[in-house]
Amino acid sequence: MGVMIPAFYPMTLFVGKQAVLQCSLTGSSPMEVVWHKDNIAISEGNYVMKCEKNKYSLLIKSLELTDQGVYLCKASNSVGTATFTTELKVINKPSFVKTVEPVAAAVNDPLRLECQVDEDTGVTVTWTRDGKKVHQSMDCKLAFEDKVAVVDIAKSKQKDSGKYVCTATNEAGSSSCEAVVTPSPAIRSWRSRPLRVQMLEIISVSYPMMWAKSSQRPSLSLKVSKPDLESMLFAEVSSLAFLTLALFL
Repeated sequence: MGVMIPAFYPMTLFVGKQAVLQCSLTGSSPMEVVWHKDNIAISEGNYVMKCEKNKYSLLIKSLELTDQGVYLCKASNSVGTATFTTELKVINKPSFVKTVEPVAAAVNDPLRLECQVDEDTGVTVTWTRDGKKVHQSMDCKLAFEDKVAVVDIAKSKQKDSGKYVCTATNEAGSSSCEAVVTPSPAIRSWRSRPLRVQMLEIISVSYPMMWAKSSQRPSLSLKVSKPDLESMLFAEVSSLAFLTLALFL
């Protein structure tokens, strides 16, 4: 008996697809052919076994994750035994193990959205914002590497706010996750405000005498003489050499 088949090679297919394992046999009759999965003989069910002339095939109608494994076709007659073995890998649709998170972005600040899937075989990723597809551009970088999908905007604009949806798709199906990017007001630095300097007469000083841990700093409360200035001047002892003063208007 002889077996005429291609060299051993693994097969990778997707959930829901059809799989056909086939080998060609030569030998004298009668011949007994048995298919095995992971060393267990296969019976009918989700499997269909066929024989046409010298070609023997195993059909799996609709692949499931449980169909993954090592398949063996064993043929025997009075002369001897021959086998054919192949490995079948079954890929499911991608699922998100880390979803994109909502964020508030100020104009001209960087904006980065990131999510991760558990499978990247044959996977394509698309992003939409308020239902419109997000495209790669000089201002907007899209990436999908090591199962991580990213939208990276160096300087965000008002138009970049909205609901973002990331969809990962392969031949087994698709999954999506979403998050909302809300605009936030830019924070103005206090240094941009005009500095007003006034001469104030300190008329009283209150200094609570108490012991404190070395990591705590005591404070001085000073009252100023300008009656229309509804504020307090605080002095913080930062060292024995000098005081750090802050005026809260």
